[in-house]
Amino acid sequence: MSTYKINFNLFYAQIAVAEAALQEYALALSAFEQQSSTIESHPTDIWSLEILFDRKRNEADTIIHQINQLQSKGLITLLSEISLEEIIEQDWVGLYHAKRLPVIIKNYQIFFATEEHNIHLDKRDLTKHPIYLPKTQAFGSGEHHTTREVIKALRFLGSNQFNKILDVGTGSGILSFVSEHIWPKAKVWGCDIEEIAIECARENGIANQSKAGFFTSKAPLGLPSPYKISYDLIIANILPQPLQEMAPYIKEILAPQGYVILSGFLDEHFLAVISCYEELNFTLLKRQTSQEWQCVILKAQE
Repeated sequence: MSTYKINFNLFYAQIAVAEAALQEYALALSAFEQQSSTIESHPTDIWSLEILFDRKRNEADTIIHQINQLQSKGLITLLSEISLEEIIEQDWVGLYHAKRLPVIIKNYQIFFATEEHNIHLDKRDLTKHPIYLPKTQAFGSGEHHTTREVIKALRFLGSNQFNKILDVGTGSGILSFVSEHIWPKAKVWGCDIEEIAIECARENGIANQSKAGFFTSKAPLGLPSPYKISYDLIIANILPQPLQEMAPYIKEILAPQGYVILSGFLDEHFLAVISCYEELNFTLLKRQTSQEWQCVILKAQE
């Protein structure tokens, strides 16, 4: 299966909108600075957005159309031509991530290789808990605003006692591994509609000596019968539309007065997402924002 890359330049302030519109087509999204006159990022700095995808769904035309639509609606400003190129078929993800510097989020240090093959162990911070993600073909590297905010939300709930935790749209498994670290006595499960994500999460689980269980589910949160149990905490860092669609399913499998952490949506989708849960008698406990990306903690009421 061939992998392709689309690349274009835009203003820094427009990255979040572009990522939200294009992430469903991507194997990976990354943004990096092209031109800035200051050390800190400013809205008018020029950045490049890179979308990696496979051609099995012939999505190149769709992605380029979406980019042009964003510009025609005035949501982004194209500052370069849209480039498309094929990536030589190899484990480009593994090669790239093995060289990446570790990421620190609060008291976690995330490495993109196993401990055995990590070339950055000299940068190991012994005050941080290590998480190893040698397989990152699925979403969840710790670099995106939503992943960071969910980790902050998990730590915020750290004084609570949870016995059964479900990570919906687990991706790389990173949020399951953080949950295990915060609540070592809890049983953690992660589900995803993509088989490649479950494969990644399981391999990453081995690298982290995780006891979390990972399984494939069908949208919108169609859980296989063994996993239709009552969860104390449900995490869902996915897109706004499925978050709305799965609200009643989440309510059904959540324990009385259980907690939910939702993320993966922008400020413009906040009311639409939250209203679906408030109608089911959820209370908003906390709202976090990072560059328009939202993360909320909800609690089910009797």
